[in-house]
Order: sequence, then structure tokens, then C-alpha cells
Amino acid sequence: SSGFHRSTKPVMDFTPPPAGTYRLPVIQAVPDGNVLDEDGRPHRLAKYTRGRVTLLALVYATCTDPTGCPLAHATALTLRERILADERLHGLARFVSLSFDPRNDTPAAMRAYGGKNRRADGPLPWRFLTTRSVKELAPILDGLGQEIESERPGRGQPRRTINHMLKLFLIDREGWVREIYTT
Repeated sequence: SSGFHRSTKPVMDFTPPPAGTYRLPVIQAVPDGNVLDEDGRPHRLAKYTRGRVTLLALVYATCTDPTGCPLAHATALTLRERILADERLHGLARFVSLSFDPRNDTPAAMRAYGGKNRRADGPLPWRFLTTRSVKELAPILDGLGQEIESERPGRGQPRRTINHMLKLFLIDREGWVREIYTT
């Protein structure tokens, strides 16, 4: 048996507890640091990781790894639909996509990457942020335990690749990571 029904719903060996009947433990504090919004305005990362439940994805706009940034984006789109469909959840959460490629992911590039999903307010804000430099980004990545490694393009390669493990961070209203989702 493959473990999947024809409907592609996973077969579970256990019954998960109902939502809201358990608490996720604190894993770590979210580091603070300098970021730029889609219009190039400087802010502290804490502005986007406090006050609401936050799903933080570390991404880069030119990632083509189907188990990397495109999967994080697709997952966020699916969650976005579910949250927007339930008015009880409006105003409680936000999504943040933070680039770990500030050399190429300028504020304008992140604005384009966010496209029609980019929202500064409303029932589910979704911000697409970057930093001024790798130097400003490094303490944020270190604090989150996100390792990246750049491969420089050789002859005939159109762009460099950044190797990374997909991580989505679920952050509570006080800025504590409560869960880290990965492939």
C-alpha cells in the first residue's frame, strides 16, 4: 500500500488532536535585523514578526528547485486561500517572504516576486522583504539556523544557484518560533 487513497489524502496512523487543544513549544526567538520593504523603506524585522501569528519563508526570487522556494510559495498560496475563506482568522496572521539573495533581490525585484499576492494590510498581509546587503542578512540567517551556499555560474549557465533547505517558520505574536516546517 502506498499510504495514499485515490483522493491523495494521507493515511494517518494516529488521530491528531483538534486545533486549539494543544500548545506548540517555544523553539527559539526570531532574530531582529534591518530589512527593506518592497518600496525600499528600511524597517526592523521585528515589525513583521510581532503582533500577529507569522509564517516566515526564507526565499530567493530566481529559485527553480521544485522542493525549495516554489514549494514554499505554493504552500503559502494554499494557506492563504484557507485563511481568507474563514473570517474568524482575518486579521490574526501575516505571511512574510524574506530574500536571502540581497544582491539580486532588490526591493523592486521582491515587489515583482510578490505580484498580486503582496499586501501591506487587510485580512492577511503578505510582505516581500529583502536586506541592503549580505552583511545585514547574515545575523538573521544565523539566528534562524538557515544555511545557504552559493554556486557561481560557469560558462553557459544563466544564473547562480543558492543551495538551501526549505524552511517555513511559524512565529507566535511575541516573536517566538513555534514550529519549523521543511520538506
